[in-house]
Amino acid sequence: MTKTIKTSAKISRRNPWIAPILFSIYFLLGIGAAAIDGSLLTLAALTFVLFALYIYYWFYKTKQEINSLGADIPSFILIFIPIVNFFWFYKYAQGVVKFLKKGDGPVLWFFFTLFLMPIAAYFIQKKLNSYATLNKL
Repeated sequence: MTKTIKTSAKISRRNPWIAPILFSIYFLLGIGAAAIDGSLLTLAALTFVLFALYIYYWFYKTKQEINSLGADIPSFILIFIPIVNFFWFYKYAQGVVKFLKKGDGPVLWFFFTLFLMPIAAYFIQKKLNSYATLNKL
């Protein structure tokens, strides 16, 4: 039994990224990630741990949720095409403004999402959570 404890301790010291990687795979497979009523802490933690890769998955999921509300955000693949991704972010901002942040301008949210992506994601997720809470009542 003592030998097993030493072996597992050696493995965890050699591979400190195993736990975060397994944790992120768990969420990327959709087992624990939800766009609406998602955890703000999960959003921040996975974005940090995965070096901003999770934010793209988050944009994909929230795009689906906002489109289900009636927005017209185009295919997510456009986010990876240079210059065209500006169009995608603008359409995303239009969807956010139309259904979540009524009264704000899409140009403001376009620049906010483009240049301050993690902060914008926090506010969008917060609005999605409040929207989900209101619709559950």
